[in-house]
Amino acid sequence: MKTYPLWYYLISVLVIVIAIASLFTGAPVLRFLTTLGLGVVMASLGTFQWKKNRMMAYALFGVAALQVFALIYSIYVFVSV
Repeated sequence: MKTYPLWYYLISVLVIVIAIASLFTGAPVLRFLTTLGLGVVMASLGTFQWKKNRMMAYALFGVAALQVFALIYSIYVFVSV
């Protein structure tokens, strides 16, 4: 089993709780927080994998970049409508 720092586990649990709350309420702010939290989790996994497996780290950073792009686009749509 891989050992990650305590802050990583806390952020992961917090993002899961926010995602479940977002599914039940449908509030746009919770969707934004969920997307931002998932981007942080993926970027953190990328930094953890950097010295072990560079290809996996690049893939995780790519997923994090796509999530940030989706977050920026959803904020743009939310503000412009």
